[in-house]
Amino acid sequence: MVACSAVRGVRRMVGILPALLVGGCGVPREGVRPPDIILIVVDTLRADSILDPEGIVSTPNIDSLARDGISFSEASAQAPMTLPSHASMFSSRFPFEMGVLNNGEHVPEDLPLLSQWLQEQGYDTRAVISLGVLAGTKDDPGLRRGFDSYDQEVYFMEDAPRVLERVLDSLSRRDPSRPLFFFAHFCDPHEPYDAPGNSSVAAQVAIDAAPCLKYSLAESPPWRGEVTLEKGEHILEITSAVRFRIRHVQVGTDRDPLPLTWQEGKVMEYGRAMRIAFEVSSRSSQPLAVHLWMDDEIDVDETRSRYRQEVEFVDEHIGRILGDLKGVGLYDESLIIFTSDHGESLGEHGAFGHVEFLTEPMLRVPLIIKPPAGHPGWKRLAENAEKVVPLLDLTPTILEIAGLPPLPGQRGSSLLTRHDTVITAETHTPQAHWDLVGLRDERFKMIYIADREVYVMYDLVNDPQELEDVFSRCGQERAAWIDRLPALAAAAASHRDRGDMAVDAETNEMLRALGY
Repeated sequence: MVACSAVRGVRRMVGILPALLVGGCGVPREGVRPPDIILIVVDTLRADSILDPEGIVSTPNIDSLARDGISFSEASAQAPMTLPSHASMFSSRFPFEMGVLNNGEHVPEDLPLLSQWLQEQGYDTRAVISLGVLAGTKDDPGLRRGFDSYDQEVYFMEDAPRVLERVLDSLSRRDPSRPLFFFAHFCDPHEPYDAPGNSSVAAQVAIDAAPCLKYSLAESPPWRGEVTLEKGEHILEITSAVRFRIRHVQVGTDRDPLPLTWQEGKVMEYGRAMRIAFEVSSRSSQPLAVHLWMDDEIDVDETRSRYRQEVEFVDEHIGRILGDLKGVGLYDESLIIFTSDHGESLGEHGAFGHVEFLTEPMLRVPLIIKPPAGHPGWKRLAENAEKVVPLLDLTPTILEIAGLPPLPGQRGSSLLTRHDTVITAETHTPQAHWDLVGLRDERFKMIYIADREVYVMYDLVNDPQELEDVFSRCGQERAAWIDRLPALAAAAASHRDRGDMAVDAETNEMLRALGY
């Protein structure tokens, strides 16, 4: 057993820095145009997919960006969930403070956002997203606020090739007379874990016993087709040699879907045959839309293999974006940030996915910051490259590098200043099974399970896999956290008690299909 005062290991030295220019933190001179800002987020990306010294995952394009910038080895999300984490990134506030605790919830209209702030500073603000969680709703614009162009041509999720097309199109439409803020969002490592290019694992889709589609389960694309049917009852039947599940199925128009009766199988349950009945009440020459989204059941080894394939697949497409930026002269002089909203557990602690826990695989993310060429903030960023840093600090860092005023109410601090940070993380019911809040520093992580009023603590230096709970032995070394954590949990609970966090039925359907 290791004593609490013993610390093994030495942080590795920061690599050789690029040549630096003398000067302050880089506030633009009066009349000088602020830099273009490119933010690339790959959803659900583990830090060790990029910080991969053994070379298990091949990401040459992201690696090239890391060589051109500063890579932060201990960056951490504030929540292992897409919307709370993005809202925290864009506002530099905690989820419990905003009241954005789960996907699908309302983003407060008075919450200052980076996009709005940059728009007010004269930026052309543009975004392309790949996941329906970030699309907002008809009643809640969510994170769309402040964007001149917010391309949300997605309901569930969209793969990298289509997202790349939309990104390049949006970039071509930028206003060159204004500085650019561009947010590009990819979701390819997100579950379901796909095998790009593998069409051999398939399901046969038939309507009234007439084959109409061979669906690639391994690639798992959300699919839409059209059929013209006579009045009366019809049967949609799906069969495969492997076990699969239907994530989403709909027949009819988007505004008026037909009622479906499951005769065999059930949504989000695995099987080899699914049989669904529906009735067309009147004859029409207009075709009916059929929506299907399915995936196959895979084992642990295949899960990890496909996750790696998806990371490598998205790296290829990010390389295209970086190449395009270089081709139009936007790379060298731009501030470019690459990160993720949260990680993904691939079997650690017996878990797959995110949301549920505050373990390092679910929270730790890659973070690469490439300042504009010659920017004098390089050295100060590099001083924090081995520090524990929260994504809460992203907005303050962007604004300081750009020489712009801080975002009103921001809680984070710029990575151009020396960091000795305590990171706050949280995840909440109903999308998680428990309400968890946690604090961590360079050595310890303490988690409070609010439902049970129980503490768990890990010594991350001596136990990076988080296998031994040392709270009974070491809890008093972070005594202040013992009082602070229940207060954070209570602040989050106060939003739920107000009853203003309901998620509408359509959003619930989308979240269920995405595995939440």
